[in-house]
Amino acid sequence: MRSVLGFKSSLFLLFFLNLALAVIMALVIRLTFHIGLMLRIRTAAFAAIGALANTGYLIVLNKLISHSAMQYSFSATYMSSLFMFIFIGFGLSVANIIIVKQEVDALRKEQQRLDEEEDDI
Repeated sequence: MRSVLGFKSSLFLLFFLNLALAVIMALVIRLTFHIGLMLRIRTAAFAAIGALANTGYLIVLNKLISHSAMQYSFSATYMSSLFMFIFIGFGLSVANIIIVKQEVDALRKEQQRLDEEEDDI
């Protein structure tokens, strides 16, 4: 192992850990926002699963770089991650509602245009 910024760790492990978190978060977003059954609880589900993934990431990162100054407790880290992901989930939900509304409006206009063309024939 090489010393990286004063830490004895491999850069490959750090990059792999970041990649793993990115893949997990992409799967969480796909799971919560693209499944119709999760529509009513998607913000809460996204926040809970995302906070769990982020907590695991921070704890593994802490152990990987063996930083003794910052000791993470699971509950404190989970709660701060949960608050962060609640706001992220709310923002994603609002953005999804706006996008779906615009798509529905565009489809209605297209359907009205097609109906008017059929009436002309």
